[in-house]
Amino acid sequence: MLPSLGIEDIQRNIEFVESEVKYVGNKIKCHFFDQPTNGISYVRVKANLKNLPEEHRIFVPMFKKLLSQIGTKNYKYDTFNEKLMNSTNGLEVSIDKYAFTDDHTDIFNRNEQVLIQTGFLDRNIDGAFECLAEILATPNFDEHDNISDLIRMESVDIASNMGNKGLEYGRSYSNSGLKAHAKSFE
Repeated sequence: MLPSLGIEDIQRNIEFVESEVKYVGNKIKCHFFDQPTNGISYVRVKANLKNLPEEHRIFVPMFKKLLSQIGTKNYKYDTFNEKLMNSTNGLEVSIDKYAFTDDHTDIFNRNEQVLIQTGFLDRNIDGAFECLAEILATPNFDEHDNISDLIRMESVDIASNMGNKGLEYGRSYSNSGLKAHAKSFE
């Protein structure tokens, strides 16, 4: 018989993990969580978009899609991707979006953050942070052929999945009229 989990194996109480707060350069607040991860570390970087001008918000979804697939000022996209994959499990870029309060009538109330995540073996920490610093400090949006190809592939993917994701697209479109944080994704 194969080992299995039952409902009795799941603890009813939530276990809260303590974090150590440190400041990098006396400005950037960092939370460190010491956990048994078998020699694998994870980094999550959040950047608040609260003060991003409205005219730039339409580019946030494209930024999210492209950041993990472009190069930097120092490395072409294919070279950077190889360097990144040699030291990490890649970059995952997402957008955290939620309203500040429970006031559901205020559609302009929003909080959006770009969330960039990666994982790496502890022995690759130097290479991982070098890649992370490189993409955060010097992303290259000037490789027009690569970006054009990426946009073309994304549009084909969206068109191909229209039938499969119709409900998802409909929900996204209807939410865009209800909340400001959803509007920038339409």
